[in-house]
Amino acid sequence: MLIRLDPNNAEAYHRRAGCRVNTKRVADSLPDFAAAVRLDPKNPEAVKNRGIASLNLLRFDDAVRDLKTAIGLGPPDPQPYRRVLGQVYAQRAVETGKGKKWGEAITHMDEAIRLDPTNADYFDKRGSLRFNLRHFDKAVADFTEAIRLDPTQPTYFLHRGYAHEAVGKKAEAPEDYRAGRAGKSP
Repeated sequence: MLIRLDPNNAEAYHRRAGCRVNTKRVADSLPDFAAAVRLDPKNPEAVKNRGIASLNLLRFDDAVRDLKTAIGLGPPDPQPYRRVLGQVYAQRAVETGKGKKWGEAITHMDEAIRLDPTNADYFDKRGSLRFNLRHFDKAVADFTEAIRLDPTQPTYFLHRGYAHEAVGKKAEAPEDYRAGRAGKSP
């Protein structure tokens, strides 16, 4: 209704787009996000949210472009924007890894880690990619960092146990397996 009364109200388009995302109509939200950004191109929140919608649709190039633009607009706290951009690269890595393009996927995960170096899951995922490439020492290092960042996640211990075994450190593996099965750090 507000859009009919005021078709130049950027916030109305932004809010309607958000409602569409919330009701799982993400593709339908993009025209409204586009209108909001066209009407208020200096609003980093609208640009970021359009990027998130693109991420949900696995349109990675669009998501990266929007999130970099939003960061460039100088939001008061850019760190949440960088974290979302990290999520884009992490999801792109996961999708790329599904095609067994593990080297390319690692490059994307490297960027995710650069943007959010406190995300333990990114280190675990990169470790798994490195494991697939048989870079076992690097995989152990990534799993170890994931454990350091979040010692409550049992799968990180199991993954490191597998990598320890693969690299020939069979004495270290059983402790990691026990911690992973028990669901807690040793």
